[in-house]
Amino acid sequence: MHPSAAKFLLLLVAAASSFLSVASHGLPPRQLKRNASCVPHERDALLAFKENITSDPEGILSSWRRGRKDCCRWMGVTCSNQTGHVLELDLSYRNLAGQISPSLLSLEHLEHLDLGGTYLSGHDGRFPEFLCSFKNLRYLDLSFLSFASRLPAQLGNLSTLEYLYLNDAYSLPSEVPPQLGNLSNLRHLGLAYNYLYTTDISWLVRLHQLEYLDMAGINLSTIDNWLHVVNMIPSLKSLSLRNCSLPRANQSLTHINLTKLEMLVLSKNYFGHPIASSWFWNITSIQQLELYSTYLYGPFPDALGRMTSLSYLGFWENGNSATMAVDLKNLCELDTLLLDGSLSSGNITEFIEKLPQCSSSKLQHLNLNDNNMTGIMPHVMGHLTSLAALSLSNNSISGSISPGLQNFTSLEELFLSSNHLSGQIPLLPRGLVWAFSLRSSKY
Repeated sequence: MHPSAAKFLLLLVAAASSFLSVASHGLPPRQLKRNASCVPHERDALLAFKENITSDPEGILSSWRRGRKDCCRWMGVTCSNQTGHVLELDLSYRNLAGQISPSLLSLEHLEHLDLGGTYLSGHDGRFPEFLCSFKNLRYLDLSFLSFASRLPAQLGNLSTLEYLYLNDAYSLPSEVPPQLGNLSNLRHLGLAYNYLYTTDISWLVRLHQLEYLDMAGINLSTIDNWLHVVNMIPSLKSLSLRNCSLPRANQSLTHINLTKLEMLVLSKNYFGHPIASSWFWNITSIQQLELYSTYLYGPFPDALGRMTSLSYLGFWENGNSATMAVDLKNLCELDTLLLDGSLSSGNITEFIEKLPQCSSSKLQHLNLNDNNMTGIMPHVMGHLTSLAALSLSNNSISGSISPGLQNFTSLEELFLSSNHLSGQIPLLPRGLVWAFSLRSSKY
């Protein structure tokens, strides 16, 4: 993958992660001013938890001492300012190792538990099923903990849960328990990149408040009705089914209920059918659409030009079998367009002319590498002065580099190698920080 394309993939991941950030701050903010200190038996429970920690290289739990009786002042602990009960325990990404102690059950008022990104586990590396006994828990993040056991059906007992993240948390195959459908208050569900499998996702339709769903990496190849199930969750705002072995994306829907959908990720599923036949083009609420390595082919539909909320389109590594003749002039929110290795041909001048032409241009990242593009490098590109990265390598573009590029004051990356450019190199923006290449051009 081209280095700038890799960078933009990270941007999309960061965008997806913003949903997690919203979740972690979705609970009511805790005031700094407190009138109550912590409850003694809850302090003892935290100290018992600390006794099971075998490694704390950063000294995160150094403040957890009997001599410091107010555990509400301990790192990672947040209490109610009225009652002193522990409401939140956040030790995420702290390099802690050891065993998750059942003593946590004494924190009966706990609403928020985040141990994601640590090296903690239950007994013998198994999932600590006692966590399924909390009565008030609203937020649970155990991502990246690598449990060597099944995903417990008892998770369905956490009736107050609103946010559940178990991304990359399992090192052994485990079936997704349908009891997750009992979590009627769930708003965010992250199950990505585990050794999970399922033959039935009908339980999802019972999650009437679900806004964020990430099942990336779960094999859904046997579930023919996956789209119809997803379409019955009208509250969805973000859906990621990357690398799920989905067989196609051209199912017919009599009515689209996903009118709130803002992010759709279907990359790394081999669809191999005309791109215009896909089901999602008329969902105008979509802001981020990721379709790399799906091998969709043929012309993009005109409906793309009406997706005026679109800010990100990632459609790279699709076998040079698509064409883009759509007028994108009205996509004023478009920030990133990545089409590397996906177009069968195209004229660079005509393509540039069809890009957004809005009074306040937002397009920052344009990648058209390896697309068999021809034509003369346009000299008039005033509608693209907001670009931070322009990548046109490995095409058959001729002509000279426009002197107007010096007005692209935001430009940081420029890649033009392996084309047929000639003439003098004009004055370029001072902000270029990525060395650009003109190999195979006559300079």
